[in-house]
Amino acid sequence: MVLTSSADRSLLWYGQFCREMKLSCETWHDFAGASPLLCRGPFDPPEPGEGPRQASQNGQHGRQMSVVASIVSFARRVQGLMWIRPASGNSRHRPTCGRGHMLSVLDRHAIGQLLRTKEIDAWGVAANTPRLPLAPDYPTAISMLMRVDQLAVRGLRHGPTQDYYQEYLRLNLALDDATETLVAVLRAHGHAAERVAATGADNDNGHGTFPHKTAATSAGLGWIGKTALFVSPQFGPAVRLATVFTDLELPFGDAIAEGRCEDCRACVDACPAGCGRDVQWRAGMARDDLFDAGACRQQMTLFVGVGAQICGICIAACPHTRPH
Repeated sequence: MVLTSSADRSLLWYGQFCREMKLSCETWHDFAGASPLLCRGPFDPPEPGEGPRQASQNGQHGRQMSVVASIVSFARRVQGLMWIRPASGNSRHRPTCGRGHMLSVLDRHAIGQLLRTKEIDAWGVAANTPRLPLAPDYPTAISMLMRVDQLAVRGLRHGPTQDYYQEYLRLNLALDDATETLVAVLRAHGHAAERVAATGADNDNGHGTFPHKTAATSAGLGWIGKTALFVSPQFGPAVRLATVFTDLELPFGDAIAEGRCEDCRACVDACPAGCGRDVQWRAGMARDDLFDAGACRQQMTLFVGVGAQICGICIAACPHTRPH
């Protein structure tokens, strides 16, 4: 079998994902009304009034039954899709669809399972009606993020490092792989979908492409800080973002429309170029009212030994980054 496109590879991965994924307790309850015992594992804490031996036996039994539950549930809820491309030089040869594995219901839970296998740390859904600035014309925006490794962040207090740059590139590639896979899965289920690739170092402060942080704040994943970085309450600004637009209907998150930095000035004080204006962000405000992007770009040209226009000093300074 020859894989001739990234879409083929994504769909083959999806087939494997569907074969190996065990449905969670939540899904099994929704589908079959299973007893909580079916969801117990051998190391789960005992129920009230249950001794250690009984808990162990019930847990082992629950684990066995959960396997049966998953098999029965798959038999009821999963139908086929296998993408097979024979070795052929004919570019017009299309993949054929056979009886294999594809989730018959693509909902929020299924998407969450899929994104977890792609190591997405948080994701949410935003309404794209009315259409967000520079966004593709689909009603739903799926925003996702990956956190930056803490060891890479620690070295940023005085400027960018090679470790941070390599982590930056790694996360962008991983996010692009996740969004590419999600788009392929959505299309396989008959939905229109389009991804916006992770922003590269050459256009982080540029214009013309959809800003991922717009979808992320609209999905309720965080807010914009005083140096115009997206801030996650769990990981601070030490994250990378990507977005997929689709016509699949999903429940929307609660949009965040105001900054939550309050009196904090950590990023403003840490910036060597004085880019932050110590202004609280509000949705829809002009970036120039919040942040001097030109001064930021100029400062990034002064860093040597990295090979890209990145900084990261304000990322390391943020109090929300430190616990992570």
